[in-house]
Amino acid sequence: MALNNDTEINEEQRIGDPMEVAIMEYLQHIKDPFIIKQNHPRKREIPFDSERKMMSVICEINKREYIFTKGSFDSVIKRCTKIEIKGKINKLTKEEIKRLKKLEKDKSGKALRLLAYAYKPLAKNELGEENDLIFQGLIGVMDPPRSDVAQAIKVCKKAHIRPIMITGDSLNTAVAIAKDIGILTNDKEAITGEELDQLTEDELYQNIFKYSVYARVSPMNKLSIVNAWKRRGKVVAMTGDGVNDAPAIKASDIGIGMGITGTEVSKSVADIILVDDSFSTIVAAVKEGRRIFDNIRNVITYLLIGNLTEVIIVFVGLLFGYTIFFPIQLLFINLITDSIPAIALAFEDASSDVMSKKARKKDSSFFTPFLISKILISSCLKSFAILFIYFVNLHLYSADIAETTAFLCLIALELCFAYSCKNIKKPVINKNIFNNFKLNISILGLMIISTLLFVTPLKSIFHLTNITWIQFLYCIMIVMVMFIFDELLKIKLSKKFKD
Repeated sequence: MALNNDTEINEEQRIGDPMEVAIMEYLQHIKDPFIIKQNHPRKREIPFDSERKMMSVICEINKREYIFTKGSFDSVIKRCTKIEIKGKINKLTKEEIKRLKKLEKDKSGKALRLLAYAYKPLAKNELGEENDLIFQGLIGVMDPPRSDVAQAIKVCKKAHIRPIMITGDSLNTAVAIAKDIGILTNDKEAITGEELDQLTEDELYQNIFKYSVYARVSPMNKLSIVNAWKRRGKVVAMTGDGVNDAPAIKASDIGIGMGITGTEVSKSVADIILVDDSFSTIVAAVKEGRRIFDNIRNVITYLLIGNLTEVIIVFVGLLFGYTIFFPIQLLFINLITDSIPAIALAFEDASSDVMSKKARKKDSSFFTPFLISKILISSCLKSFAILFIYFVNLHLYSADIAETTAFLCLIALELCFAYSCKNIKKPVINKNIFNNFKLNISILGLMIISTLLFVTPLKSIFHLTNITWIQFLYCIMIVMVMFIFDELLKIKLSKKFKD
């Protein structure tokens, strides 16, 4: 165990694979394993690979070379013909193999990762072939999942994301861990790489939905799994840390490398690198991605509604020969009143149901029937409110007052609809309506700027005139009615139109 171990010690700190470090720490209670390594340096080695699932080293003890092998139980036991029990070397019988297999099954069923050890003395000039070995024993290492993984898996399932476990561990170990963290509910959903090799690409494509756990897999198995899911039209994210994971990481839609334990090869082909190697960070990234996408939709919806409203009003004005808005007023709306709230909307927190929504398809359109209907209907509502204000004041008072009240109404609607676009599918009139600090500050600032336009000499530049408090109040009342009506309309539109 000490000689076939790549752990190094540097200023009292052990450096290496966490599993191998754990083994060296265990051996420390018996004898210093680093002294053993120092006294018997390696002469040659046969490195681990995913096909053999073993690693061997050749060392000299008392002027004789020995090969020491470790690996998966299935791989090692096949190459053993003898067994050492209490210092005596006996022939490895079928009954003994049967007993060992039962032991391996029992221990791996308790979520232990098992390593088998074997050795043999080498004849002179023998290179060191991994056969006719003497079986020495098994060591079980508990590699428990992080405490937050089970909750992250639960969130994934709620978010319509299917977690798949692909591991080099034995089937029993993989099944035990998968059940513990919530990936697996039925043993039939697990399959080994050996069984996977018996399936053609089309058979795997047909049966890919059946399996959630893949054990004792090869790099080609991993690649086949990723490709089968992609053929099904799914967006596939693959994470791993080893060289063997690199082909599957590269083939996936989103390759995720491990920043701490990951090899340079796996990190070089990855799209994203996790600096903390935590699965729950992937879930947090999904949530952040959905938040960003929702906010982009909210901003675009807000800007399009505002611009379409202006187009409708200007068109109606031209149609009937009225100048409802002056160019400088439209410039103010577009550059100031629209832009600042739009930027603030990008900082909106994720909605409470963001991780229960269905995942979008790769080829889904940004402008869904719901979004189109929302933009068109909200634009018509805003246009109706402004045109109503304009023509009523034009009839009762004068063109100057009509233009001023229409401009006031447009500003007020833009400010109100900025809050409405915090969530374009659900009403925002609740306790969270003012939870976006940046939006609150921007709206407050715009209210101050707008007030200055109406009460200072700037009003002459913007073609504004004095209005009474009564005229101001009924403008605001109509704006509030339209805002509430639009909020109620969200519920109807989200039920009627597909999103």
